[in-house]
Amino acid sequence: MILLTVKEFENFSLLIQNPKRVFTYEVLIDLVWKEDYSYYSRKAVNNHISNLRRKIKVALDVQDM
Repeated sequence: MILLTVKEFENFSLLIQNPKRVFTYEVLIDLVWKEDYSYYSRKAVNNHISNLRRKIKVALDVQDM
């Protein structure tokens, strides 16, 4: 089991439901954060996606043991 924040889960759900689609920062901010694009928002997307990748990697590494 992977424990995710609400935003990590919303990002993950969006990405997993659209496996062949590439999302820009602007689209992720619009669909997940539902706010106007700004530098702070772009940094928030980076942080949440980075945390999500890390958590998935850790979970996969644990399952391989």
